[in-house]
Amino acid sequence: MAKWGEGDPRWIVEERADAKNVNNWHWTEKNATQWSIDTIKKLLGSLTIESDEFLCNKIEVTKCEGEAHVNNRKGKLISFYEWQIEAEWSGTRKTGDNKTKFKGKVEIPNLSEEYSVEELDVSVTCTSSSADGDAIRKFMQTVGAKSIKEKLGQYLKLLHEEYSRDLILPTKGQNTTNQIPKEPSRTLSNDVRKKDTDHSKQPKDLSIREIHLNDEFFCTPDDLYKVLTTKELVQAFTRGEATVNAVQGGEYCIFGGNISGTFTSLKIGVS
Repeated sequence: MAKWGEGDPRWIVEERADAKNVNNWHWTEKNATQWSIDTIKKLLGSLTIESDEFLCNKIEVTKCEGEAHVNNRKGKLISFYEWQIEAEWSGTRKTGDNKTKFKGKVEIPNLSEEYSVEELDVSVTCTSSSADGDAIRKFMQTVGAKSIKEKLGQYLKLLHEEYSRDLILPTKGQNTTNQIPKEPSRTLSNDVRKKDTDHSKQPKDLSIREIHLNDEFFCTPDDLYKVLTTKELVQAFTRGEATVNAVQGGEYCIFGGNISGTFTSLKIGVS
């Protein structure tokens, strides 16, 4: 037996007048699905995306399929959510003589606890294939996608801190305002990081390796050259910002700097 005052606090049963979930030990769950649908529609519906050249002041969620739950187990809050979202947008060009209202769609297929907000895929299309339509589509793919991710980040904050607040019952002299749910994937990665630093202090091998790849492309050499050297086409493929300076010695950078290099040789029309 433990000495007086040295017992594990988890085994000290709190006296509760309501007799509910003593010590917050038992699994409790709240279904946040309908609340999440309403919140996502409200946040995205209130979004206005604007620059000196473009204005998009209407985003309407047409599809929000999935589920969301928040749970308490042993005094810890855990949230699970998985959503596929589609929305329609409309916008105009503020400059020039073309006052046409352009329309398009936004798709977010992977809003879940497995991905951070920055890792979300936001795909934007436009019903018009004109030059102005393509320009506003690119605006929505960059500036618009960033604003949409910020709104979805607000939804996750509300889910974690507001909707799940009453799952952990307050104890004597304690409130739950500072208890924020932990996402399993983030906690797991932190634990792995700690283990790596504890067990391996050896310097990593940072030597350079060469990789030789042979691929077959079913297109003309000129089309392939354009896809790999045109900034707009590279950004459409990677769905993000890209640096493409297609000259000998020019810089090449995609996926937020995770892939970068320089053009050592450029030959047009060579198969």
